[in-house]
Amino acid sequence: MPESHSPPEPPSPAPPSVPRRAERPRGPPRPRGEDRLPSRLGEPIVYVGDRPTMTYAFEVVGQLNSGVNEVLVKARGRAISRAVDVAEVVRRHRLLEGTVTIGAVGIGTERLTNREGKDLNVSFIQITLTRRPPAGEPAPGPTPPRAEGTASRPPSPP
Repeated sequence: MPESHSPPEPPSPAPPSVPRRAERPRGPPRPRGEDRLPSRLGEPIVYVGDRPTMTYAFEVVGQLNSGVNEVLVKARGRAISRAVDVAEVVRRHRLLEGTVTIGAVGIGTERLTNREGKDLNVSFIQITLTRRPPAGEPAPGPTPPRAEGTASRPPSPP
């Protein structure tokens, strides 16, 4: 007797008691550690948040080593003490020792509205870290023009 081939049965849907995972619309991916990005508009700014102090310190050191002469460290609320720690760690960093100084320090209060609609006062701090060249190195900037008649190579020995 020949067997009849029928198409396989489709899988049964999940029972109604098990909720299905809803697909939510996805926008562009958010960068990891958004609070520590160097800037939003290309400015050398490090926003200090809840991550470890050294995370932000390495971000500032990276900015300073990339050729930027000033980095602004910003924090609000509980992160203020961490921002001060970041500034001190960078200032005392062994690779930058003696070349980073703490510039202007700004403090203040921002008035924010929380999720319940209440107004809150939140303190903030802004610390400017400036890198100057170590002793014996020329300051960054345009190279001075050469006098006429000078060679581009060192003079030959006599």
